[in-house]
Amino acid sequence: MSVGATRSNVWADEDRYHLDYEMLDTRVEISKAFTERFALSVGFVQRNYFGGALDNPIEQFHDLFGIDQNGRDKASHNDSRFILYDAAGNTVSNIEDVTRANNNAVYVTGQYLVHPGTTQLPAICMSGTLRYGLNTPSSEDDDQPLDMGIAIGLFKRWS
Repeated sequence: MSVGATRSNVWADEDRYHLDYEMLDTRVEISKAFTERFALSVGFVQRNYFGGALDNPIEQFHDLFGIDQNGRDKASHNDSRFILYDAAGNTVSNIEDVTRANNNAVYVTGQYLVHPGTTQLPAICMSGTLRYGLNTPSSEDDDQPLDMGIAIGLFKRWS
């Protein structure tokens, strides 16, 4: 069993969108390895969106190491916003209440080790996830709460 949380601060100011928010991604997962090659996991994920309490420390970090702020230092702190623009630069959507994006879901993931790797070749793993949205933001696909994904991973030990 594993429990984890990740807090992210997002600042993206581009031609077609402006994103300024923080997100807390919390997960609870139970995993079981049935063989050395096959494992299944079942979990719950909760995502919460809110204003940027990390704005000031991130700006200070950027200043300390000479990293460009990309306009972050000119915006008000602890703000949150999703803005979308059309090709002409007109505002299509301006969402100040980012909590509308809060969501949660249950999921199941299967992992299979295709090749364990050698001294020359990497290990190869395949995985697939089915995710069912329980409380999802309103959108055009409200009647489609099921998502799926597949992945192939290559892993090589360097030391």
